[in-house]
This record gives sequence, structure tokens and C-alpha cells, in this order.
Amino acid sequence: MDFKRNADSILSGLKSLEQTGGRLRVFFGMCPGVGKTYAMLRAASELKDSGVDVVVGLVETHGRSETEAMLQGLEILPRRLDDHRGTSLPEFDLDAALKRRPHTILIDELAHTNSPLSRHPKRYQDVEELLAAGIDVLTTINVQHVESRADLVEQMTGVSIRERVPDSILDRADPIELIDLSPERLLKRLAEGKVYQGDGAERARDGFFKEEHLTALREIALRFTADLVDDRLLKTMSARGIVGPWNAGEKLLVAVSHSPYSARLIRACRRTAATLGAPWLALHVQGAEALTDGDSKQLKKNLELARSLGAELHATVDGDVAGAIQRIAAEHNVTQIVIGRPDRRPVRDFFARGTLLHRLVSQTSNIDIHVIRQVRKPKLMGVIAWLERLIATRSLLGSGALAYWQTLWLLVGVGFFSYAIVDYIGYRAVGYFFLLAVLLVASLASLGPILFAASTSAFAWNFFFIPPKFTLRISSHEDFLLTVIYFVVAVVGGTLADRIRKQHFEIIGREARARALYEMSRQLTESRTEKKMAEEAVYLIESTFQTEAALLDPQMLKLAGLSSIVTEKTKALAEWVARNKKAAGEGTDTLSATGAFATPISGTRGIVAILLMRKKPNSLEAELLLQSLLQQLGLSIERLQLARQNEAMRFTEHSERLYQTVLNSVSHELKTPLTTLIGAAGAIVSTPMLTNQPQLQPLVDDMTDAALRMKRVVENLLDVSRLNQDGRANLDYHLVDFSDHVAQTLELFKRELRSHQIEIDLMKDDAVVSIDEKLMEHAISNLVTNALVYSPVGSKIQVETRKEADTILLIVRDQGTGISEQFSERIFEKFYRIPGSRAGGTGLGLSLVKQIVELHGGSVRLNPNTNIGAEFQLRLPLRTEPK
Repeated sequence: MDFKRNADSILSGLKSLEQTGGRLRVFFGMCPGVGKTYAMLRAASELKDSGVDVVVGLVETHGRSETEAMLQGLEILPRRLDDHRGTSLPEFDLDAALKRRPHTILIDELAHTNSPLSRHPKRYQDVEELLAAGIDVLTTINVQHVESRADLVEQMTGVSIRERVPDSILDRADPIELIDLSPERLLKRLAEGKVYQGDGAERARDGFFKEEHLTALREIALRFTADLVDDRLLKTMSARGIVGPWNAGEKLLVAVSHSPYSARLIRACRRTAATLGAPWLALHVQGAEALTDGDSKQLKKNLELARSLGAELHATVDGDVAGAIQRIAAEHNVTQIVIGRPDRRPVRDFFARGTLLHRLVSQTSNIDIHVIRQVRKPKLMGVIAWLERLIATRSLLGSGALAYWQTLWLLVGVGFFSYAIVDYIGYRAVGYFFLLAVLLVASLASLGPILFAASTSAFAWNFFFIPPKFTLRISSHEDFLLTVIYFVVAVVGGTLADRIRKQHFEIIGREARARALYEMSRQLTESRTEKKMAEEAVYLIESTFQTEAALLDPQMLKLAGLSSIVTEKTKALAEWVARNKKAAGEGTDTLSATGAFATPISGTRGIVAILLMRKKPNSLEAELLLQSLLQQLGLSIERLQLARQNEAMRFTEHSERLYQTVLNSVSHELKTPLTTLIGAAGAIVSTPMLTNQPQLQPLVDDMTDAALRMKRVVENLLDVSRLNQDGRANLDYHLVDFSDHVAQTLELFKRELRSHQIEIDLMKDDAVVSIDEKLMEHAISNLVTNALVYSPVGSKIQVETRKEADTILLIVRDQGTGISEQFSERIFEKFYRIPGSRAGGTGLGLSLVKQIVELHGGSVRLNPNTNIGAEFQLRLPLRTEPK
């Protein structure tokens, strides 16, 4: 069978398959350690052996010996060294690669963030430039770095994904190769030290590399790859004119009509699709048959059911229902069609060469047809049913009574004209005048008036013109045959003319829809602000659907449109729509008395706006067009929002870098004179000067205390500089007895502790922890200093250590004013100080305590269950080996 092909889908497929620039080959995995880099290097060696010019642009071996061995024999491009904050950062040299211009280049870790001195902030942008230059690229990426899957991975694993790659990069991959490994084998590789070295393996096992995480990541990776391959197959088939289906994967289609029994078909298709784990489509074909108001409501109800069950909705207008089903099935690579057993209509089935089921089964050999039985037997739809529908629609196929009245008077006029000249042209020639009248009716009216004109003109020709006149008897066999042929020609000619006219209107309608989509796309592309975008969208929606409209943001503030439509009632409607993420209002079963229709506008991350309309689109095609327009609008609004967020993030990142630079510089500049000041004070104390002049002792003590206080502030600032904004640092871990470490820290602070009563209760049992001694010393001293500053002179400060399960607990209590529970979390924020607290301090101490302790895998909290003062509890995991 010669299928009609969709020109837009063919063009889209051809564009997607066009090879512009270099070829991207992606080695894709569920997480680090599955062997992506190894597979990439093996592929590079095979290319080199076949004579291809291959260069290693950048490969990260992570100390894996088998990966390093694969580099032997491959040309490695030298890295560029960027001097950033006194640190030399080795980076991929893009300019050197473009100058060398190999046939194929290897770029590992596609999602990597480049150094600030690079031309592009992200490595995938380097790859895009290489591809644009015509260089083939081999690269690797994990599924958690794919933009559309990153949020899902964060939700499952609880790990924040900062480095992301747009899906559009992977869409052009040819091919994308999944490197798969079972969670059991990957965990074994991790235990053998083949994924991470040293303490990194243990941290990975306790965090990202849990077995349940790996199983979920594997499923996400498999599904993502399958989706890419399926999309690639559809585009290839469309571009090359291949009539499907190819049963690479199951896809179902259910034919939906206005019949109340369609709901049964929809549910059956949904069950089958769920069993197979396959996608499914719901298709409605608008044929030549007119629908009553009741039929239209039932059709919308059926389609809404399909939408709610997860179907992808499609609608088309075609007089040949079977042909339309076959066409849509071929375009979407459908493998199974679900339909109901059709009612028999002898006349229609005769002219259509069989029932819908018969035509699908006989002409669709590559697709399985499922016929769902009905709860009743199929009926014989004859003349009585046809008359019932004629009465229900008050006309045949949508023509009003005026069309019949005008047709009748046209035939009367033709009859009088013909009667006046019949003696000159003969009665047989009169038939051509009547046939011309029928064709004229066909060009202006629908099938009902055409059939009326054909039958009425045949009767008038016979009664008034064919001998014997004024009777229905025909004496001549030739005249009888001529009358029959006339009637058949009139009916067939009028029907064909009606079909051509309908096809003309269909083409006009499709052109209007395509123009509306184009205009929406153009206006949204040109708009630079969200308000301008909303105004253009509302104008286009109002002109397309001939109704008032307005756009609201998720906070129910008007973005664009008429204020008259935004009332308290419609705002309540919009709030309901935003909460429930589904359309409501006029024309639906929910809040239909509000006098407006509301539908959500969604992006990839949720609802971005709400559309209010005075009335709902009155046809399925109009609804689908509206949804297409709103989908474009939602993505465009989200694009603007993401652009603003990206700009804000870049500004924040720049500010953080400047802040870190200034902080580091100032801290080091202060440290040197403070060390000199403290040394000078110590020298004065050790000289005979104070013995001869005892009045200087308090001054020296004050100077020493102030200098030590400033030293602590500078040390905190240096710690802030060391612990960057991502909370990462290269810690120098050592196994120490925690109680001994606390005692040594307190010994360093005995001068500051002399103004308070100190009770120290340190456990005698061994309590070994793995810590960075210098950083943990700062954490403990900050807790103790906090107690000293905010408790009265001479009051008691208690320091205690004890074991609890597999952790050790440090408790610091004071007898100060205490801290309200409402501030129990905020006191650990950087630079936060409780309102009304005494002067002095920077608000960095407790923030640093939290950062340092969490870097060691521990926690710190304020115990609110104290009657007086404040109690801080610092908890660390016990260790038997270095972290």
C-alpha cells in the first residue's frame, strides 16, 4: 500500500540525520568505574590500527594501571597549564587540538568544568567547537550528569549533581555506546581498589556506591539509552521513507471514537501497554460523519480518560479512517493496534470496500490487530439509524435548513429556465443544466444538500421534461437508463466535489495551525523578557482562538492579558489548576461555573504559568493546537528563567572567588604582625622591667589577650579560605586518641581559661579517631571560646568526652544566658550572630566548627534541653584505621 507520508516528519528526520561537522561517539555509563575510559581507549587503538589519525586530547586514568596501559602507542596532546591563585592547573589545550587537527580526538569526562582561564566554562563546549571544526570526538559521560536525569539521580541518591550536560549534546551522538556492569561486579572492583584509591573507596562505598543506588542508576542509564535509540530509529525511518513497523520495541495504538464503548478499549490498551512496558498512543480520526453535541462530549470524555492514563494523544482529519490509522501507525512505528468490533453498515461498507476491521486486517500485514469484544453484539446500522442521526443533527453532515431551502430555489430557477428553452435544446440536454446545478451546490454546501439536489433534480427532470410529461413513468428504455446514470453521476460528482472542498478546508486549517506554531516560535525567540513573551503569547492565543485570555505566574500575578478576566473567582480557579496540575473551568467537569477556562503551562521542572481563557477551545484539534502553543511557551519561559539563574550563579561564583582572594590575602597580611606582637609581649613579660614597674603588668596582659583574640579571628579566616564554598579540603588525617587531643587543645588555652572555673571530665578508655589535628584543634577551641565569651567571668565551664555506640561525644557546657531553640540552626550559618548578643566576634566560629566536623563525617548540634546556659555536642565516628 502507498502510505501518505508526513512532510514535516520527513524534513525533521532528514535534518536530524544530517552530518554537519565531526562525528560524536559517546561511551555512556551508570557511574564511575564501569569501564567507559577503557572502552574508549580500546576503540581508539582499533581506529589507529586501521590507519585513522587518532590523538588523545585528555584522558583521566585515576591511577588505574589497566587504563594507563591502554595509552601506550597513542599520541597524547600536551596539556595547557593555567596558573590560578598560585596553583598550576593542567587543562585540555583546545587551540593546540584545533591546530593539530587530527581525524579523531579523545576527550574524557564530558561534564567536567574547565578552569576559569579556559575559553569555555564547560568541557562539552570544547567538544562542540571541535565537532564544528570537522573533528571526530570520542568522549565519556555518566548518566547523573545528563541534564534531564540529574534531578532524578539527586532524588534517589541524595548526592548533589553540579556538573551537567544538556541532552541536546547526546542527541547528536552517533553512536552512543552503553558500558554496562552489574552492581555486584562494580562493588567488587571498588573493593579491589580499581575504582578509587585509598580512603576514597571507603567514602564511595558509604555514599554514592550503595548497592540500591547502583541498581537505580543502572535502570536510569538503560532506559535513557533505549529512549535515544528508539528516537534515532524513528527519525531514520522517517527520513528514508521506510514504512514500519520495525519491531525493535513494542508500541501500541488505540483507535478512539465518540462511542461510549471506547473507554473499554482505552483501558484494555493501557493494561496491555503496562504489561509489555511499552508506550501507547490514543488516536482519533475525524471522518466525514457529523457529531451531535452529545457525541462531542463523549469524545472529549474518552480522550481525557486516555490522557489521564498516560496515552500520547493524536488527532487527524481524514475521510478514510483506516488509511489514517495506518498512516499514523507507520509514522510512529506502532506494532500493535487495539480497536473495537465495528457495527455493520451495509451501504457504507459496500462503497468503502469492507468494514474498518476488514480493511485494517487485510491491508496492515506488519501490525498486530487486537479486536476487543463489546458488551453488546454489533448492530446493523441501517436507514433508521441514519434518519435518527439526521434528526439529531437537524441536518445531514452539518448543513443547516437554509442550505436546503437555497438548494430548492436554485433547482426551481434552473427548472423554469430549462422549461423555457426545452423546445430548442431538447429534454435530454436539460439534464446537463440540472447536473451543473448539482455541482454548483457541491462547491458551496455539504453532502446533505448535494444528495437533496441530486434526488430532487432527477425527480424534476423525469416529471417535467422526460416523456410522458407530468408522470413518473418513463416509456423509453434509453431515457430510463439515462435517468439512472444521471442520478449516479450527480451523486458521485457531488460527493467528489464535496470531498475536494473538505480537503481544501483541511489544508487551510493545517496551514493556519502551522502558521500559529511558527508565529509563536518566532515571537518567543525574539522576546528578551518574560513580560514581553507573555504579551506576545496572549495576543497570538486571542487572535487564534477568538477569545479573551490572560497569563498568570505561579504566584497568581498577571503577566499579560485583559484585567477583566482576572477576578477573585478566576484567581481561585487558577490556584486550583496550579495545585492539581490539570485544566479546569468552563468546558470541563471541574469548577465549570467560574465562567473561564484555565490550564497549566509547564516546563521541564514544573509549572511556570497559568493560562486563563474566557472559553475553552471547542474542538479536539483546537485543544491540541493550544497544548502545542503552551508547550512552546512553557519551555521558552523556563529558558529565560534558567538564563537569569545562570547569570546570577556566574555573578555569585565571581563574587565568591573575589571574596576568597581578599580573605586569603587579608588573613595572611594580619598573621605576620600579630605573631610579632605576641612575641614582643612575651619578651616583655620575661624581662626585669615588669618587676620594677608592676603597673605595666595589666597592660601587657591586656595586650597579650587582645593579640591572642585577634590571632583566633585570623586563624578562623584562614580556615574559611581553606574550606572553599563546596565544603571540600585536602585534609591531613591521622589516628589519634580523641581525649588526649582535647586535653592538649585545652592546655594551649589555659591562659584564656584562667577567668573561669573549668571542669574537665575526659574518658580514660581508648577512643581513636581519624582527624586532621590542626583543623579539629580549631573546632574544639572555637566551641570552648564560644563558652568563654558568652558566660559570666568566674562561672563554670564543663568539658566532657564519652563513648556512645561507635561514636565519641564531646560536650561543652556553660552557664551563660543560653540560646533560644529558634536559633539552634542559624547559629551555624556563616557570619550569623544572634540579635542582641554582646559585641565582638565575627560569627565565623560555630560555622567553622560545623564545616570541620562534617568533613570528618561527624555532626555538631545545640542541645536545647538545658535549664541554664548552652550545651554543644560534637560527635565523631570512631576509627581503627586512617580515613
